[in-house]
Amino acid sequence: MKISIVTLFIAALVFATTACAQNEAADDGTPSSETPPTQSFGHAPDYTWLVGQIRVTAIQGGCTYLIYDPQGTDEYGGVVALPSKLPGVQNEQWVLAKGYIDTSGSQVCPGAQYSYVLTSIELQK
Repeated sequence: MKISIVTLFIAALVFATTACAQNEAADDGTPSSETPPTQSFGHAPDYTWLVGQIRVTAIQGGCTYLIYDPQGTDEYGGVVALPSKLPGVQNEQWVLAKGYIDTSGSQVCPGAQYSYVLTSIELQK
């Protein structure tokens, strides 16, 4: 079994986020309510919104991820790739993203199996 450095980096990133999240907000991995929480992790039952923390890397010219389930217990692994150029959005910021998960299989960044097609994104305070 061959494990790339990128895969190890993403796994470490998710692990570090999980450790911090346990102190900030409890998330048992079940779909959240229809009202998005703030500065927490979660998603709508149909994934039309995701809340979580942004992670920006320098991989392949810069990848932006949204970690919405640090345990990775849902069918999408708890992390999605976002467009790399998001004005005003920085690493470790809490956001509310609205849109849908692209299940076409086109991988934008390593470490996330799916990308999220945004209709809007809001910083959480």
